[in-house]
Amino acid sequence: MELMLRIPIVQIGTSKGIRIPKKVLEACHMQDEVTALVKDDSITLAPARLPRQGWEKDFKRAHRDHADKQEMPDTLDAHLWDALDD
Repeated sequence: MELMLRIPIVQIGTSKGIRIPKKVLEACHMQDEVTALVKDDSITLAPARLPRQGWEKDFKRAHRDHADKQEMPDTLDAHLWDALDD
């Protein structure tokens, strides 16, 4: 969905803010909190996510796709360990 809106900036106490229409918040799955990315002269808003939200689904997908193989051993051979001191 692509939508362009002109939203007025309003006075809120000693600050300023914008009112985002309910339909826009629902379409973007935004509820109580958002994250804001400020870059150059733009602000990008996204739904706030909890830490590690979605990790379980991603881990299951990685396992299903065999993308969760171990890339390096759990242990280091003694001779390799000694070589690190050189």
